[in-house]
Amino acid sequence: MKLRIFAGIALLILVVSACWGRDVDVSDAAFSNLTGSTIDINYTLSRTNPTVSSDQPVWIFIKYHLGEGNTWMDTDNYSQADDWSMGGQTGATTVNQHLTGDVGIVASSGSKTITWTWGAGGTNIPQSEMVRVRIYAVEMCQVTADAAYAMGSDGGSNAITSGTANIASDFYIQKYPVTNRMYVDFLNEVGNNHDNTADATHDYWNTTQNDATRGGVSITGSVPFAVWSVVSGRDDWPVIGVNWLNAYDMTRWMGLTPPTEEQWEKACRSVGGADGNLYSWGDTPAASTTYCDMSGSFSPGRPCDVNTYETAWGNDGLANPFGCFEMTGNVWEWTDTEAYTGAYNASMSGVTYASPPANTVNRGGSWGSSGTGLYGSARAVASAYSLRATYIGIRGAKN
Repeated sequence: MKLRIFAGIALLILVVSACWGRDVDVSDAAFSNLTGSTIDINYTLSRTNPTVSSDQPVWIFIKYHLGEGNTWMDTDNYSQADDWSMGGQTGATTVNQHLTGDVGIVASSGSKTITWTWGAGGTNIPQSEMVRVRIYAVEMCQVTADAAYAMGSDGGSNAITSGTANIASDFYIQKYPVTNRMYVDFLNEVGNNHDNTADATHDYWNTTQNDATRGGVSITGSVPFAVWSVVSGRDDWPVIGVNWLNAYDMTRWMGLTPPTEEQWEKACRSVGGADGNLYSWGDTPAASTTYCDMSGSFSPGRPCDVNTYETAWGNDGLANPFGCFEMTGNVWEWTDTEAYTGAYNASMSGVTYASPPANTVNRGGSWGSSGTGLYGSARAVASAYSLRATYIGIRGAKN
């Protein structure tokens, strides 16, 4: 859809990205009410399984670029230099600035409107520019606060032995892990730009991890002019071959962060300690290849589509308390917590990107895990922040 204004204001072209959620659809995108400083971005949000509701919200975020190029930016200003994906890793997120209305957490379906202050007093885009906009929709789950959440204490592998966490407020967490198609969009929009250290550890993609069996992302050409694509049939496999820095970059690009392990465990288990869920769906039945990707369910061992087990869960009446999926098995997930063992230590969460710890906690088990390694309290505590593995992926959270 094109909106041409010949009075010297702007030429605008709207481009809507492919939707990221399994059951979310963004359609009918259009511009309206263009002025010298604001414009409305209209869209329709629909979802059928389940219907969008207050306990199954959607995270909406916007990217834009100018002209015919492919330099996608946050709406904070007329520069990509301080975006998280372009070396702004020391500052706050720049996503969704100067936007109001149906953006950020959106909890209902139907016709939506975002008002963008794109001119003076906002993003400050020069007049008579051509502007492209993408609307991204990510399925989220709302998790309730818990001022005295009992960590671990149920026999999970490397579980915290005792202690209570103060999860002071409700938060949101992605319903599914980040998938290949989501990460490919990220790669193609940032062009594999580094933070200002510009080394291989910070690369958003390591081509040596393009494993034809366990992966799903292909690269054509060379960085920084490479184009990434998803191997056919692997769009909704969780992305792998990403280290902790990549996880932080990608989630911040969305306006999210990796969850702390306190948040992750709460989302998985609901109630903490010995009374909490053993697995993301409850205590029984025991984890098996019927309900999660474990013990090499798919031979040779690899991740699987993040929707693989929803039908089985539905048929057998299983459900995560907050609506999350794939928190048991498939891939371990990076958290925002420095690795440690023993009793709970609140000071270990909130890792600094500029000075990451030697090892960072992973949660959830993977396609190769079994037994107590699949417990909701289970922890992997020997993963270097630079590790790129075929069994570790990403899930984002929003406070």
